[in-house]
This record gives sequence, structure tokens and C-alpha cells, in this order.
Amino acid sequence: MHRVGVRTMRLGTRQECIESSPRISGACQVDARKFVRRRPRLAGRLSGVAEKLVGSIGKIVRNTPGDRRRKTVRLAAREAEGCRFTRVRSLSLVVMF
Repeated sequence: MHRVGVRTMRLGTRQECIESSPRISGACQVDARKFVRRRPRLAGRLSGVAEKLVGSIGKIVRNTPGDRRRKTVRLAAREAEGCRFTRVRSLSLVVMF
């Protein structure tokens, strides 16, 4: 049933809908221009964040073996002190890195 004075449009794609309205089309073009102008700054910020993140991960990875070594040496020192306390005369200890 069709009403008099009401026009119905069926559009296959969103692009057709946007192009059919000059106001929407103009707004989209303005937003696209703004994005193109801001894109280099955004890319610069993101690359800076990525570099910091990579640096932080590198520090964590480098410190992990060092932390393990320090813990091993501390544990060995504690064990040696315990042996002295209990009057053990010899202690064979190998610390592996």
C-alpha cells in the first residue's frame, strides 16, 4: 500500500545513502580532511608509545636473568651461613648462571 506524497527509496549500499544527502556527504568529507591532517601526529604519538613499550619489555627481559643470579647467590650465601651456624666444615657449592 502506497501513501500519496511519501517517497520510498531503497538503497543498496551505505555509500549511495551518503552521496544522496549533500549535508551528510559534506560532513564526511570535512571529517576525512581533519583525519588526514591529524594522521601524522597520531602516527608519531603511537610510534613513541610503541618505542617506550619495547624499551620497557627489553629492560624486563634483561633484568630477569640478573634477578635469578642475585637470588641464587643470596640463597647460596644464606645456606653457607646456615652451615657455619651448624658447624659444618666443608660446603661444596656450584652456582650456575
